[in-house]
Amino acid sequence: MKKYSFLIIIIILCLSCKSGLYTVAPDYLEESYSKYQIDYSPKVLSYDINGFHIYVYNICERTDSEIDKNDRFCNCPEDFFNKSKNPEIKKVEEVYILKHQHSDLVLYFTTFSHKYIGEKKGFLNDPSHYQNKIVLDQIEYIYIGRFNKDANWIHFPSAKNTEDIILHFDPDYFPGELAFIKANVSTSENRYNNYEPIVLNGVFKDELVYKLSPSYSIDFYKNNRRIGDLKVPVKNIKTINIISRKGKTEIVFSPEDPNQRLYKMASKRIRYKPNFSIIEH
Repeated sequence: MKKYSFLIIIIILCLSCKSGLYTVAPDYLEESYSKYQIDYSPKVLSYDINGFHIYVYNICERTDSEIDKNDRFCNCPEDFFNKSKNPEIKKVEEVYILKHQHSDLVLYFTTFSHKYIGEKKGFLNDPSHYQNKIVLDQIEYIYIGRFNKDANWIHFPSAKNTEDIILHFDPDYFPGELAFIKANVSTSENRYNNYEPIVLNGVFKDELVYKLSPSYSIDFYKNNRRIGDLKVPVKNIKTINIISRKGKTEIVFSPEDPNQRLYKMASKRIRYKPNFSIIEH
């Protein structure tokens, strides 16, 4: 069971340390790649941020020296930012599920886990920049998946069927929450058949519940080390674009101002990319 717990935590939280975003020209979505009179123009699917339901899962750490090490991690309380009630609790991880309201598209965002998490207010612990906000500078990986309401699961297809991830949720809590109760995953040693789901009760100390958070927005600073610096203005993201360009899938974020540069996620940061025709439907 410990092996499964470690595996699922890695798959779901995916921790790392370097940014995967860079800017591209405002006309990047319309760029044509004509060669030998063949049309290589990209195929673009654009989704307004307001068209997504955003579900959020938080992990906190109790910093009280008297807390047992095995009990130091917990789900964050609803009033986490009220430090008069939670003086010795820090948020250490936040992940997001973006479910499109008018299609079966699901995007899964995971955040970095920074070494400087304890410095000053700390990553994710500054309400002026992180309360009810997804900060693109802090996103490490994006998974592209499909939502199946009838089967009550989210499917993240991979290049190899044996490596797919399927997260099963409890329909009694949906749409207010995505409460995951089972997961199909496979171990790197191929000792586990991912066609048989793992029951998550008992794997995690707390329930794996993602709560619908209607007030969340998406911001971008371009410099995660200077978030909060008045010289680094925040830009609000309006649109998520999924692009098929020469057989490759890309994700590009458009700010509210159409004249500003766009923000492209590095290819290595996009995981579980299904066939583009699957995303379209």
